[in-house]
Amino acid sequence: MRCCNRRSRFHRPPSRPTIWCSNGAPAELVDTELEPAARDIARARGYRSMLFAPLMNEDKAVGIITVTRRAPGSFDEPHVQLLQMFAAQSVIAIENVRLFNETKEALEQQKASADILRVVSSSVADAQPVFDEILRSIEHLFGGDERFIYLAGDDGLLHIGAAHGANAERVRALYPVPLKGTRARWPSASAA
Repeated sequence: MRCCNRRSRFHRPPSRPTIWCSNGAPAELVDTELEPAARDIARARGYRSMLFAPLMNEDKAVGIITVTRRAPGSFDEPHVQLLQMFAAQSVIAIENVRLFNETKEALEQQKASADILRVVSSSVADAQPVFDEILRSIEHLFGGDERFIYLAGDDGLLHIGAAHGANAERVRALYPVPLKGTRARWPSASAA
């Protein structure tokens, strides 16, 4: 296998097959019959030479594009450069998707917050619609199966403020329970 760049070409030792060079340059395997690690799969798939172009993002390999050919031999320099350009374009596409998803996630979180604030402003006398909206947002953003809001009551009991999920009614039937002995540490009324 050999690594390719405009300045130099050199052979990789056959005992250490690698699909790309550490410098991120394209690599080629001019004859799979000379590379024991590639021979069997190349025979099964019907090719004799391979060209690899790593997908490099900030000096880190995030993938690879490969081209195979039935005949052994080196790939022409214009083909090597073209594959390298395709690899760079692939990295741009991957990065665009990542940025889009991050932006989309941030927008979804902002929308959820705005929806909750809208319910807060329209439910000044009742917290239940706010709790329900919070649990709907949690379902959408986290994908949780069961969602609960617990409230520490003035009566020394832990109550369910809101419950969503398949077992919500079953769990709701277990409450209220004494605050003392629950896993959560609740601030005492005297600690002000």
